[in-house]
Amino acid sequence: MNCKTIRDLKRTLDELNVCIPFSNDLSALAKPLMLDGKTIHNRIVYQPMEGADGHFDGSPGEGTLKRYKNFAKGGPGIIWVEAVPVLPEARSNPRQLYLHENNLSVFQKFVEDMRAECLRENGREVFIVIQFTHSGRYSRNQGVLAPVIAHRNPYIEKMHFKPDDSAIIGGDGLERYEEAMGKSAALAEKAGFDGAEVKCCHGYLASEFLSAYDRPGPYGGCFENRARLFLNCVDSARANTKSVFAITARLNIYDGAPHPWGFGAAEDGRPDLAEPLRLVEILRKGGMKLLNLTMGSSCQFHIIAPKDGAPENPLAAIARMQNLCGEIKKANKEMHIVSSMYSYLRKFSPLAAAGSIAEGISDMAGYGRLTFAYPEAARDIIANRFDENRVCLACPGCGYPCRVRGQNM
Repeated sequence: MNCKTIRDLKRTLDELNVCIPFSNDLSALAKPLMLDGKTIHNRIVYQPMEGADGHFDGSPGEGTLKRYKNFAKGGPGIIWVEAVPVLPEARSNPRQLYLHENNLSVFQKFVEDMRAECLRENGREVFIVIQFTHSGRYSRNQGVLAPVIAHRNPYIEKMHFKPDDSAIIGGDGLERYEEAMGKSAALAEKAGFDGAEVKCCHGYLASEFLSAYDRPGPYGGCFENRARLFLNCVDSARANTKSVFAITARLNIYDGAPHPWGFGAAEDGRPDLAEPLRLVEILRKGGMKLLNLTMGSSCQFHIIAPKDGAPENPLAAIARMQNLCGEIKKANKEMHIVSSMYSYLRKFSPLAAAGSIAEGISDMAGYGRLTFAYPEAARDIIANRFDENRVCLACPGCGYPCRVRGQNM
């Protein structure tokens, strides 16, 4: 991005005929939110970004501990801990975190240390969510690809990961996944987390089922069937935890692939929010109060993480996220909505985050890549001392360790 001033950026947006709201008043980012009696002290979320640096037993490694200690120092309202599979075969690489009974005490200390670090540096505690997943199509066994898929998807398979029909998961495997989600949520509560997420985005297993239009049986075809796995996992997590423990989701509202190969899209590939709106309404009526929105998949990474040289202008991708997120928020005013895709905007990102909240597009702003480059960003944004020399440059560097260890982020 070559824009030097906010005026340059707005001029470029006008030329693209898209809108990203900005606000010079950053005070909204410092306002607290309440969630089930707990305080989220500001509106900045550090999104789940995998480091692939855990121990082989799934416990946080030295690099993991250092990274999250720095995140806690940085003072966000929420630290959203990176993807943790609920089954050993659901790991995307052998260094991915994995919570189980035998390392529960390690995760308890992991959480305690984050809280203590935030309290020491910022005078308050931090709200901590853990993301639970099944890597699905990207699962690996001992570093070797061992995909588990909802259905055959030619749109994805023409680009990469072309398994055969034996990779399609059956009913017993799905029930095992649903049960494991409940057990994992219960462990997360014991470990001291404030909430657990059922991951349903970026082409991982639960997300892939949302576009399983051609799958026969109770988990495919009509909307109710395609949403069954995700909603059953949410119900399983909720049934195994106390009411004050937040059950949430990171949800794709637009996959980027055309119907019938992507969720939230029309046949021409443009967004269609009819089913995403229906799904979020079910979540809200079921008691979900916090929802983290995103879009895209690994075969269209520029939709998840806009960058220069992508098939579309990154600013257009960010504007689309803001527009779709605003439609979800408008229909679900009671929910705390987290929006995404701010890192590419670099020094202008705090203005966009504040603008999103001011315009009622979202309640919180989620930072992903920027947190690796600048873990103190939240604290500095709120103190109005954001250092533009430390911003993310939207290069692929933060994903490199994961790729060389066999993970697709």
